[in-house]
Amino acid sequence: MITADQQPLPVPMPAESWHDAHLAAAAHTLGWRGIVLPRVQAFGDVITVVAELDDEVHADRVRSGWPPVTDRTTIAMWSWPEHADTRPAAAMRVVGVLATGTRWQRSVKLAAKYGGFGSTALITESARKPPQNCLLHAQYRGVGVVWAQRDGAMTMASPGRVGPVPTARPTDISRWFEEVVYECALKTGKIPAHADASS
Repeated sequence: MITADQQPLPVPMPAESWHDAHLAAAAHTLGWRGIVLPRVQAFGDVITVVAELDDEVHADRVRSGWPPVTDRTTIAMWSWPEHADTRPAAAMRVVGVLATGTRWQRSVKLAAKYGGFGSTALITESARKPPQNCLLHAQYRGVGVVWAQRDGAMTMASPGRVGPVPTARPTDISRWFEEVVYECALKTGKIPAHADASS
């Protein structure tokens, strides 16, 4: 379970261009529309986040001087009634989280951990189809499975749940994560830093 006292912000991880394309292909296979961010470290994990940018909100925030806010205390205060008319709108929405790894058991658990933020899936790379045990565990947790074949082809082995878990509700943590993703997208150049460039 992710708690608010965990502090690591996502930090861009070194990645080869072919790996970025690999992750983008997996997101496309899953039908996830959005910006595929470089692999990042969040909550002590290495994950890939796919998020959608609200161009109008982004442009408005740039013009009004509202950069990403990653201070959890500030975000916690946004839920107070007196701040209802002053807090900025979220510029990015998390579409899904991709997990990769050498062992599918760990990848299933890692992906499922982020089920409160959006869709989740894992990428399994092997010469053979993912084992039935992997698919059963993933389906139970609502995690999609993409099979990355040796020739570069991507196959949907299991679709997974669409969107966050049914019990998920907006919280200070989910709002904080959106701001962190927004900051990562700006720092890595995945979205324009100027309002006129986003329109």
